[in-house]
Parts: sequence; structure tokens; C-alpha cells
Amino acid sequence: CSLLPARARTLDQIDALLATDEGVVQLERDFATLLDAHYRDPSQREQIFIAFNVFDESPRAGEVAQRWLKAAPKSPFAMVAAGIHFGDAGWEARGTRYAAQTSDEQLKRMTGYFAKAVPLYMQAIEVEPRLSVACYRLNGIGRQSADALQTYATGHCLDVDPDSYYV
Repeated sequence: CSLLPARARTLDQIDALLATDEGVVQLERDFATLLDAHYRDPSQREQIFIAFNVFDESPRAGEVAQRWLKAAPKSPFAMVAAGIHFGDAGWEARGTRYAAQTSDEQLKRMTGYFAKAVPLYMQAIEVEPRLSVACYRLNGIGRQSADALQTYATGHCLDVDPDSYYV
């Protein structure tokens, strides 16, 4: 199944690569290869989405994402990694109850995290429009917070990656 990770790196492996300039170059090359394969090789489709799954709401994931962004500030992959961390932290802050049963404090924390994630996703899309992980994640935030954001993200995703399972 293409939705199972074939060879996704762990957070520790990514962190180890970030320790050297050569490692950062290798990490960027690996993610660029995954992105290219997503569109070129049907057997590799969706692996780019899976590779980002290590970036969650955890403090460790946030630290690694920030190190990557600092080491490669123009990298759309680093932007998405950091965006996913902030986005997932927002979802964690919100919780799973209906909005009417969610405290204002939880919604405020969620909004704060989302406000950090959205510009990272937007910038990643600007730098690498084919990186549909960014618009997919942006779409989720838009469904929760802003119709215009959801409409933009959905349209972009459908334009660049209509065959993606996630999209």
C-alpha cells in the first residue's frame, strides 16, 4: 500500500543530518527526490506526505523543525515541517470536543499556533507550488478557521495534485 511508509526518516535521523552542512544538503535532496517521485512514480506517490509525519505537536519535533528552518531558511520542506509542528500543536490545544464545548482559552491557543503555521505553509507554496503537503495542511486549518483560506488551499491542491489520496 502506498500509504504505508517505505523508508521515512525518523526525527532522530533528521536531527542527525542537521548537525552538518552536508547533512542539510542531503536532507534537502532527499525531500526533493520524494517530491519528484510523488509526481513521477505511482509506486512512490504519497511518500512525501508520510515523510513529514514525524513532525507533530511534540516539543522535540518543534526543536528539530526549527533547527532545519534555521539551517535552510529558504527550504519549502523546512517550512512545511515547522508548519506541521505548529498546526498539530494548534489541534492539540483545541482538543476534540465540539467548538461550543471548547474553552475560549483553548481556542485562543489554537489560533495562536495556527497563526504561526499559516505563513509557513503559504511561503512553502510560493517557493515550491507542487509541495501539496502544504496546501493539504493549510486546508485543514482553513476548515477550522477561515473559509477563504480553505477555498484557496483546496483550489491550489486540486490544481497541482488532483490525484493525491490526501488531497
